[in-house]
Amino acid sequence: MRAKHVTFDRAYRTPFGALPLGESATLSIDVWDEPEASAELHLWVEDEAEENGGHEKLVPMERSSEPVPDGGIRFTVSYAPKKADVLWYSFNVTAANGDVWRYGAREGSQVGEGAFAYGVPPSFQITVYDRKREVLPTWYKDAIVYQIFPDRFARDENWRERAEASIDQDRKGIPRRIVDDWNTYPRYDRRPNGDIGSWDMYGGSLEGIRGKLDYLESMGITALYLNPIFVAQSNHRYDTADYLQIDPMLGTKEDFERL
Repeated sequence: MRAKHVTFDRAYRTPFGALPLGESATLSIDVWDEPEASAELHLWVEDEAEENGGHEKLVPMERSSEPVPDGGIRFTVSYAPKKADVLWYSFNVTAANGDVWRYGAREGSQVGEGAFAYGVPPSFQITVYDRKREVLPTWYKDAIVYQIFPDRFARDENWRERAEASIDQDRKGIPRRIVDDWNTYPRYDRRPNGDIGSWDMYGGSLEGIRGKLDYLESMGITALYLNPIFVAQSNHRYDTADYLQIDPMLGTKEDFERL
């Protein structure tokens, strides 16, 4: 048996992206080599009536009249979540002999084209959001937003002492190294096995950003969006290790509060 569902393809999933609460998601799966098959949408949904979390739910799918290449069958269903949450889903395809084939996301991903799996497959996901707000943030609606990569934006006068102290801390993982010349082109060294060899750190800081606020305001900027500023190993800090602590190379909690 063969099957196909692709989260990026509107033939298999609409709407594309997140789903507003109160609307339905239409999900489809194509099946080949099993003309007597049936299909169900396998959901993991949050139950408003249960205090202990979510539960599984099976929703029968209907055969679609849409033509499928190579003689396949398309099964389709529409589902409207009852609350804003992450909706997890996969598919059960039942063959004529009663065997149930489980189809879900590929290992390590919740998007793209799926695959059959032995046992319970990883689920696809849909973010369900409530677009109703009591107070609309007018400051943001009218804002001119400037995104800052903190390590590369601006240093302050104490940047080197802080950077050296941060690098001297015993950390596991990829080492950091300080780049003295601000105008040095970033390097992306690799080890023989292809792993990242080291992270270039230029010493940009929260105090450096604060020192540039007049400059930013002179350009008409009214809101700042910062890349992650929490404890991490990389220069981009998307590998956040502690969301409650400012990365010492960028400064302190007090520096953030002043900013």
